[in-house]
Amino acid sequence: MAVRGMYLNITTKDLNRAKAFFMALGFRINPQFSDDTAASIEFGPGFVAMLLTEPKMKQFTTKQVAETNTTMEYLMAMQLDTREEVESLFEKAMAAGGTETRPAEDFGWMYLRSFYDLDGHAWEIFYIDEGASNPSFGNS
Repeated sequence: MAVRGMYLNITTKDLNRAKAFFMALGFRINPQFSDDTAASIEFGPGFVAMLLTEPKMKQFTTKQVAETNTTMEYLMAMQLDTREEVESLFEKAMAAGGTETRPAEDFGWMYLRSFYDLDGHAWEIFYIDEGASNPSFGNS
């Protein structure tokens, strides 16, 4: 079995503001799957985030919707092709109103940056040098 796509459904308190944030990062909104309650953000082939208003999210669950300013909901990590792409996307996130969660981390074999979006969702963006040694995972 192979997963053909990954769809992340997350809530937003202000759909238009959230759409503007992700568009400022360079991602596309697919209007075919968007309306005034949801927006489909295309991160890449097979990876889509659905931004949902809280009333829309509540249609899919009986649980309370997480308050992301005080509760960790998830940590979504996205691998990019270069350190430069990581830095560029991080700078776009900061310019669009994102918040740095912790300083950059450079492990030699992996470089990552972390931020919260406007709704407090946690994102990591990272680059892995697949040819480099990674002692923490037993590579030599």
